[in-house]
Amino acid sequence: MVTEFEDYTRPVPHNIEMPLCNAIIGVLKGSHVGKDNSIKADEFTLLLDDLLGRQLDVRALRKGISVLRMQGEPICSWCRGYYYLDQEIEFNLTIQSLTDRMSALAAEIVAMSDKYKELYGKTPKLNYKNMREHIDYLIPEKVDQNNIENNS
Repeated sequence: MVTEFEDYTRPVPHNIEMPLCNAIIGVLKGSHVGKDNSIKADEFTLLLDDLLGRQLDVRALRKGISVLRMQGEPICSWCRGYYYLDQEIEFNLTIQSLTDRMSALAAEIVAMSDKYKELYGKTPKLNYKNMREHIDYLIPEKVDQNNIENNS
C-alpha cells in the first residue's frame, strides 16, 4: 500500500530524477534482467545509495521506476522485486498487475464518491487529469461523467 500519497505523486525535481533514473536503468540492465534476477526494493535502494552518494528511500525508487515506465522502459516487478524485461510473459504479468492496481483504485474512487453522495446529497467534483478516460475504461457504468473535471 502506498502511504503519504501526496509525497509519492509529487514530481521529483529534474536534477534528482535524471541521475536516479539513469542509475535504476544501469542496475537493472546490468545484473537484474529477468524475473529470476529480481532485486528487492530495500536492497535496490541501498545499492542506489552507494551509487548516487546519498540516502534514498523506497518512495524515491518507486517514483523513479514510475518515471521510467512512463517513458516506456519495460521495468517489471513481482513480490520478490524489480527486474528488467527478459521474456514477453514477464511484461504481460507486470501490465496485468498494474491494470489490477488501477482497477482497484478506480473502484475505491467510485465507492468513496457513492458514500460522499449518500452523506452530503451531492456528487463530489473529481479533479484529476485524465480521470475520465481511466474510469471510462475501467468501470464506465458507475460514474457520472458530468462530475469529472478534466484539467488538461
